[in-house]
Amino acid sequence: CANMNIEQVPAFIREWQNQILTTSGIERDYEARLLDLMGSKPIKVVSGFRRSGKSHLVRKCILKAIKRNQYALSNVLYLNFEDFRLGSHKTPQKVDEIVKLFLTDLAGAGKKLLVFDEIQLVSEWNSLIRTLYERNVDVEIILTGSNSELLSSEISSSLAGRFIELTVQPFSFKETLIYLNRLPAQSREFDSNSEDLSAIFRGFLKYGGLPEILSIQSDGAKVSYLEGIVSKVILDDIIQRFRIRHPVILEQLVRYLTGMSGNIISYVRINNLLKSEQIQIKKDTIVKYIEFIQKSFALSRLDKFDWKLKRHFSAKYKLFCIDTGLVN
Repeated sequence: CANMNIEQVPAFIREWQNQILTTSGIERDYEARLLDLMGSKPIKVVSGFRRSGKSHLVRKCILKAIKRNQYALSNVLYLNFEDFRLGSHKTPQKVDEIVKLFLTDLAGAGKKLLVFDEIQLVSEWNSLIRTLYERNVDVEIILTGSNSELLSSEISSSLAGRFIELTVQPFSFKETLIYLNRLPAQSREFDSNSEDLSAIFRGFLKYGGLPEILSIQSDGAKVSYLEGIVSKVILDDIIQRFRIRHPVILEQLVRYLTGMSGNIISYVRINNLLKSEQIQIKKDTIVKYIEFIQKSFALSRLDKFDWKLKRHFSAKYKLFCIDTGLVN
């Protein structure tokens, strides 16, 4: 139940430990980078857009580290705060209680690994993580999250010098081919399979590279999945986090900016479009909302380059969407 009591916690922890043992999937370049960091003291922060594979990546790396004898499985605490059973445990005090129980009664000798998945769902999480980091000498911490405001600004201010960040993207086209087991082993195979590869590439451009989209067969279901991702980002990562006063305007901005991916951003044009819909809103609010969308990892900003440094202050820039499926 959502109000899981402390007596149920050991079974909950063992369930997630068993989940780690069943993790599989393609090897991504991020894995080598994260594995190189594992074993070091700094907090590892794995951030990125929703459903881009952060949690899966972390669990896969933990499994590899266990096989290398870096950690014993019993010494790994994995808390996924999107699990409904942790509904009443999203306060620093409750999480600390679980950690103390794990370290005292469940973990054995050797290094302990604490993994907090979607840590931004815990109130005052930054103070909690700093306390755990300072209090426990033989403990390593990995965090994942889908909001760059929480996993950059707050960490930089309260955990400065104590963390290393790794940002995960959706699948590239090469990773898509690997997932589908269609990556040509030699260059001459591209010619003999060009028609098949072209069809996969068209699908990649249309539906993007979010890992779960590749397991969906129906085109209609893929569109529905992507609509759900957009709604999740808008409702959870932006509206609730930043207490948006005009959610309808924010949603229109998300759809407009993703559709305009790669074009120069014009606040005047955006303002005129909103006015044509009888919507009156200040330019400063538009600027702030666009910043919030970027902080959800949905959009990335590219400023215009110029050899003259003073021109770097130009207001002209482009926004690129994280995934081609969201653009479409």
